[in-house]
Amino acid sequence: TNVYLNAQKRFAFVEFRSPQEATQAMELEGIQFFGESLKIGRPANYNPNLLPEELRPDNVPKLNTSKLGIVSNFVPNGPNKLYCGGIPYSLTEEQVKELLSTYGQLRAFFLAKDQSTGLSKGYCFFQYEDASVTDSAIQGLNGIKIGDRQLAVRRHTPSTTATTTTTTTSSTAAAVANNPINAMINEGGLDSILPTGLQSGALKQEKDKDKD
Repeated sequence: TNVYLNAQKRFAFVEFRSPQEATQAMELEGIQFFGESLKIGRPANYNPNLLPEELRPDNVPKLNTSKLGIVSNFVPNGPNKLYCGGIPYSLTEEQVKELLSTYGQLRAFFLAKDQSTGLSKGYCFFQYEDASVTDSAIQGLNGIKIGDRQLAVRRHTPSTTATTTTTTTSSTAAAVANNPINAMINEGGLDSILPTGLQSGALKQEKDKDKD
C-alpha cells in the first residue's frame, strides 16, 4: 500500500496490505529483476515470535512463484534442495533449466559461474515447485551422460562438497546401472529424452564452435 524508494542507493521499503502478503513476498528473495538479484528482508526489529500463531511464516500459504513465471536463483537449504554436478561447461543456464524441468516446474535454480569469466563451473543447485517429484528427478537424472560428462544428482547438505561430481562407491555404481532412464538412452539414444537444444547434434555443434 506504501512504497519508499531510494533510487540512488538502490533500496526500497514496501508496506503490504496484510501480514500474510508481506510474508509471501519473502518468497521473491533472489529473483532476477532487470539483471539484478533482489535481496528481500524484514526490518531489524521484526520478531516472528510476537506474531499470532496463524500469521507465523510456517502457517502462511507459500507464494506460487511458478504461476508468475518466476524462478528464484536463491535455493534455500532444506530436504528438497538438490545438487547437480557433471554439467557440460558448454550448456547455457537456460539449457540446464530445460533439462531439469523435464521432471517438473523449478521453484529455484542457481548455476555456479566463474566470477571473472561468467562461465559455468559445471554444477548447480535447484528445487522443484512440487516437492513430490524430487525423488523421481534424482533417480531419473543421476548418471545421465551428456557428451563426455556424467550428471551426479543428489540431495544437498551443507557438508556436501559442491565440486564433487562423481563417486566411486559400489552403491553409486549400482544406482547408476539400475537407473531406468539409462534403458531409454540405450534404446533410443540420448536425443530421445533430452529437450531441444540439448541433443547430441546441438552439443557437438557447440563443442565445434568452442574448438574454433
